[in-house]
Amino acid sequence: MSLTKNENEIIRNAGSGNQESLNQLFEMARPRVTQYIYRLTLDHHITQDVVQDTLIDMAKCLGKLEDQDKFWPWLRRIAYNKLKNQQRKEFRQKDIVTRLYSGTNSEQAKGLSNLISEELSEVVMSSMRQLKSDHRRVLVLRCYEEMTYPEIADIMERTEFGTRMLFVRAKNALKKKLAKNGMSKAALLTALIAFGKITAGSQAATAQLTSASLNAGFTASLTANITTFAAGAKLTAAVITVMALSSFMSDLGSGSHNNHDSIGQVSAHMLSLMADPQNYTEFWYSYPDGPAGPLLSRFTARDADTGHTIGQWFNTRDGNYFYDRPADYVYLLNHNYYNNDFDIMRLPADNYKMVSAINETYGAGSGLDNSIRYEGAGLFYVKGLDSQGRSYSQAGRLRNIPKEEYFNLTWAKSASLVDLRDDIHKQGWAGVTVSGLLNGKTVNGSGCIPLYLDTAQSHSPWLFLDIAGNFYYSGKSDFLTGFSRPWYGLHTIDSIRRDFAYSKYDAGSIKVADQSVDVTFLIGDNRIVYTVSLDADLVESIRLFDSNGSETGYLVFDYRLESEKDPGNSASAQELKSLLDIFVKVTE
Repeated sequence: MSLTKNENEIIRNAGSGNQESLNQLFEMARPRVTQYIYRLTLDHHITQDVVQDTLIDMAKCLGKLEDQDKFWPWLRRIAYNKLKNQQRKEFRQKDIVTRLYSGTNSEQAKGLSNLISEELSEVVMSSMRQLKSDHRRVLVLRCYEEMTYPEIADIMERTEFGTRMLFVRAKNALKKKLAKNGMSKAALLTALIAFGKITAGSQAATAQLTSASLNAGFTASLTANITTFAAGAKLTAAVITVMALSSFMSDLGSGSHNNHDSIGQVSAHMLSLMADPQNYTEFWYSYPDGPAGPLLSRFTARDADTGHTIGQWFNTRDGNYFYDRPADYVYLLNHNYYNNDFDIMRLPADNYKMVSAINETYGAGSGLDNSIRYEGAGLFYVKGLDSQGRSYSQAGRLRNIPKEEYFNLTWAKSASLVDLRDDIHKQGWAGVTVSGLLNGKTVNGSGCIPLYLDTAQSHSPWLFLDIAGNFYYSGKSDFLTGFSRPWYGLHTIDSIRRDFAYSKYDAGSIKVADQSVDVTFLIGDNRIVYTVSLDADLVESIRLFDSNGSETGYLVFDYRLESEKDPGNSASAQELKSLLDIFVKVTE
């Protein structure tokens, strides 16, 4: 959480020895530290001791704080270390007492009785007490301290992926505890909001904590979480009202802007940032339908010195995003990620035949040295380097990867949203018309191309070609290769290059011009040149040349907001699985 101008001034003056500012800092820090520690211990006596020791150390060490923007994480670390010391001391003295509530603590709930029912308080507090300390800690840091996953990873001395995994496990553990205490598992969000209110020191803090809970990354709808207890206890109307208002206010937090740098400038910055050798990068891949299906990905570039996130690329079910952390902008983009040096994309789930084909066609590359050998839906793979240059990787399987916390979009709430998409990409799918000539034969066609995985469900891909009275059709199942398939998660330049390599055709040159690229392939003595829009992530045209260099055919693709009606695979149309089949027939 960034500091306000007033907080910055108080910390700066207090660090310089100004007693009045130090007193103000005590008043500013005490309630925050108290809430943080109490949520970890659920013990008032321990909390008071830890807070007192923390504030004393804060006063002693404040002058050594180099970056005052990191004041709150720095103070949390001091508080947590004090807590660990306190717990070790109690353990040595064998004086650990487990203090469980029986009913609601009237002193703690004072002033909040109009918001939280006594039954809810009992169930929530009992469930939170039963959690492991690390589970409760990650929930507190994420839901109430509003820290990002990289920040939590730093303070808990874990990898970001490990932190996200811990958060998911903590939520699942809390669901189980709630169920054992008579509360529906679906009421997780309700329980977290209630815990925030119960442990808040004031009504003002309550409103803030509600907003923080709702921004913890949960994807379930709010109404699904407003449930009744199995034993019959209900939320009060006031709690439901506060939850609904907090959700509404949370939706107003980020604005969308369109007046920004050109698409080309942003893309160049983005690609160079992600490939900067001064950074170390994590690569996250998920396959909701298995290795042969669509790919979702997330790439994170970190500063090699600080470990802080510099930029992130998100390829999700509903769009492509780039988060420029230093500028605090999130860009919505048309295209999937591609390597800035146009090295072909190699994926962790590539089978042996694909790996061999890519290496034979394009040469052996760095690739991914930990290839996945799992099959089935819900596959994920994470690979990266830490700040010391040590590699790590993890593969596994989850039922619902796209909705899990560690594959969700994560950026600062202060980030501004900049929509750089064209109208077609905002729509999520494109109608396409085809025109051209192949060896003197007129070609006409039409089709529909979904641009994201979610829109592929409502606007299935299809392409219908009429080549001099011969009809060809490709539909949803096994949609044709050698053409744009952006909803599969790879940029078109990589999709078609991988298609040609898999079919054992040789690669030619790559020529870049502004926002398009010409990719050449060889079929015998013939050349095929694809012109691909880097920004739109679609094939613009395909040209065919014979061994003498004479043009023997071309296809031009026009993309629109509307599409014609899907004719279906009529009896008169031949099934078309690959455009390469058409080109081979033409060149024979």
